[in-house]
Amino acid sequence: MTAEVPDPLTAYVAAKNAHDVDGQLACFASDAVVRDEGEELHGSDEIRPWIERTTAAYDLTVVPMSVAENGPATVMTALVDGDFPGAPITFTYFLIIKAGRIASFRTEAG
Repeated sequence: MTAEVPDPLTAYVAAKNAHDVDGQLACFASDAVVRDEGEELHGSDEIRPWIERTTAAYDLTVVPMSVAENGPATVMTALVDGDFPGAPITFTYFLIIKAGRIASFRTEAG
């Protein structure tokens, strides 16, 4: 099953699956905060290396399964496959979208 993904998540998922670093970064606000793999990253200068590193290391593909609004957050559950132990695995993405860009991004596995 796939879910209808709202913008800018549509663009993010497409760029993620195309391994397009610039396309992924363009989906984030310049002052966005990302929480992933125990890190908290602030702004484009910290987010770009994270995108480059995860794109090169994991060769990820993301298939959205569900998307819901939960208060101010958009919650997307997706099947994520790639070069990591246990793949594929379900991830939950918690996002705040402001002015058409991802302002806050957090992932949880399982």
